[in-house]
Amino acid sequence: MNNPYESPLEEGSPPERRDTISLVAAIFEGAAWSVGSTVPIAALMVSFFRFPIPFGGIVTGPKYLVAAMIALLMYGVFLGGYLLVAMAGGVAGAVGRAIGSTRARQRLILSILAIGASFVLLFMLATLDWVIGPW
Repeated sequence: MNNPYESPLEEGSPPERRDTISLVAAIFEGAAWSVGSTVPIAALMVSFFRFPIPFGGIVTGPKYLVAAMIALLMYGVFLGGYLLVAMAGGVAGAVGRAIGSTRARQRLILSILAIGASFVLLFMLATLDWVIGPW
């Protein structure tokens, strides 16, 4: 039986997904998760692994947290790293929307993927000297 308040689907068109996030909202949410997670990931990275400080070299340890946050500000804002992180988070948001079946599952998947993308990009920054040599 057809619902008189719904428009009938055209022949061959896919059914509407009612309990989902719009694509634009998923992209922006993924970008927000990715950019927002850079500070805690960088803090953990400098505390337990390593982090490059401009004009200071590669440092490790919690005593370099302030220097790492200043470096993150320089890399992210002044050198445009946050644009790259936001684009990776937007892609993660779109993928999370495509994979998830419900709104809650989409949000969970896109947040995990966006945080993972942020981690991968910061890890690449921390290990860049292994690829190109000291800088």
